[in-house]
Parts: sequence; structure tokens; C-alpha cells
Amino acid sequence: MLRKTAVIIPLIFLMGCFDSDGDGLKNGEEEELGTDPEVADTDGDGLDDGAEVEAGTDPLDEDSDDDGLSDGGEADAGTDALNADSDDDGYPDGAEVDAGSDPLDEDSRVYAGGWPYNSDKDSYNAPDVSSADDAEGELFARVSLLDQFGDMVDVYDFAGHGAYVAIDISATWCGPCNGIASWLSGESDYYGFGSYWPNVQEKVESGEVYWLTILGQDDYGSVPELDVLEEWYEDYPDDKIPVLADTDGEDMANTYLQGGWPTVILLDENMEIVAMPTNANYYNALTYIDEL
Repeated sequence: MLRKTAVIIPLIFLMGCFDSDGDGLKNGEEEELGTDPEVADTDGDGLDDGAEVEAGTDPLDEDSDDDGLSDGGEADAGTDALNADSDDDGYPDGAEVDAGSDPLDEDSRVYAGGWPYNSDKDSYNAPDVSSADDAEGELFARVSLLDQFGDMVDVYDFAGHGAYVAIDISATWCGPCNGIASWLSGESDYYGFGSYWPNVQEKVESGEVYWLTILGQDDYGSVPELDVLEEWYEDYPDDKIPVLADTDGEDMANTYLQGGWPTVILLDENMEIVAMPTNANYYNALTYIDEL
């Protein structure tokens, strides 16, 4: 007579076959991945670990493509959690969702000009124009200005990208103002700026320095309208340089103009003034940029 032999399966083996947290992964699989078998969503991004493994995202990283939008947020938005810029328009998906543009439409951009965007700009606690100080070591005022494409541009979107920020306060009637614009756009350098500061143009074009031209006056001494900004951009085309105007009447020129037009002020990436005109060197900011 044959006797049946009992098969004893080790408890530890059985435990590996369970799915304790109901996330679609067996406990043994969770152990291999390093995820928590008692927590369905280990990284807290809104997607269960099993769903992340199936989708190819990282269940240990709440933002697999580092675009500022969690993997769960990508699922809600319909964007690609493995592609930081789903619509390939130059803006990360997280920036678009934060700014209110469509991360799935390449024609819907944060700024038509492609200017940078900073989701953390509120953290700088920047002063407004009325309370700002025009001195080295002080934070530049936070303002939103009209650009040549009709967008209102927050200057603090240029903060925090590892680049210096040059503020050029100019007027359309001012000869040297036009001269700087012509030089930087690669047109004629009839004032010879390049001979004094040979490295500045390249640093602007490379993105080491963001250059913002703020037109404080048109030919009649008034704040420029959109058509004036468009004309300036046509005369001095440079896709790296926004042409801005203080249409909200916050009087940037009154606060920051130093002795005459143009006034160039250099800020670090945290928007702190590091160079501005001095009695010894009116173009001190250009010298600072040139020697970076």
C-alpha cells in the first residue's frame, strides 16, 4: 500500500506570493524592487506600485521624468510620465500645468517667446516697485511687463535657472540704447560696444546671461504700446531677448534709471543686484558680464 507524502511549503515562500497591500505586486516582487509591501503607493505619487511597474515608471520616484509633475499628475493630465516635455514645445509638463498652458498642445506655451518659467518664483518674497531699493545687494522688484508677443511676462520667471539676469532700461529715442540692441542682435555695432566688452554678446547668446530690454519710453516720452515693442524686435531681432514695457504704470524707469539712458543693471540668479552704473564706470554691469 502506497502512503501519501505530505508536502510542506515553507511559510516564507507563501508570504512571497501574497499581495499584502493589493497594489498588483506580490510581496516577493516588492522585495526585489525595494518597494513597501505594506503600502500600495510607495512613493506617494498617486499611482499604485503595480500600475507604475506596468507603465514603466519608477515606483520609488514620484516624478519619474523630473518635469515637476508627479507620475499620478501625469496620468490625470494625459501626459507622458517618461517624457518631461510631452508636446515638445520647450516647456516641461509641470511648468505648463502650473502656468495654465496645455502640456499636450505645442501651440499652447507658457510664453510665446519661449522665455524661461520658474514655478517657485513666489518663494523669493520680492518687493514691488514702490518698495524696491536700487542698490547692490538688494532684490530687484517683481513686476509683470508686456512683451513683443503680447504676453505679460513675470521677470521672476528668469530667476533660479543658474544664469545672471541683465536688465537694460532703454528708450526708443536714445541712440546708445539702439546701439546696444543692434550690437547684441548681431547687427551693426556702430557704438563699438563689442570692442570694449568682447565677451558679452556670446554670453547672452549662450544663455549664461539672460538679457531683458525694458523700453521705458517711446519717441514721445510715453510708455510704449505693443506695436512699438514689435517694431523694436523687427529692427533688432534676437530670439533670446524679450522686449518689454511697463504698461501697468509701475514706473520701472523712475525707480531704476541711473543718470541716463540706457541703464544696465545685472542681477544674479536669485535676482539680487550685483552690478549697476557707478561714477567710475557707467557700464559697470557690462564689465561684470564680460569678466564672468
